[in-house]
Amino acid sequence: MPTVVFEINGKKYPLPPSAYTSQDQGFCTSGFQGDYSSQQWILGDVFIREYYSVFDRASNLVGLAKAI
Repeated sequence: MPTVVFEINGKKYPLPPSAYTSQDQGFCTSGFQGDYSSQQWILGDVFIREYYSVFDRASNLVGLAKAI
């Protein structure tokens, strides 16, 4: 599986296959779901597990950093 890279405001946020796939009872599943024909994405648990996020509603900003 490839590393999936989201680019937000010119900064790249890679997600390795281990972040978005799981294996159970011999089957692999993807953590991505939704309408793949759309250009809009909801960055849910697959993304948030890898990147810490801070939401500043007063300034309408979101900060992201690699989770450790």
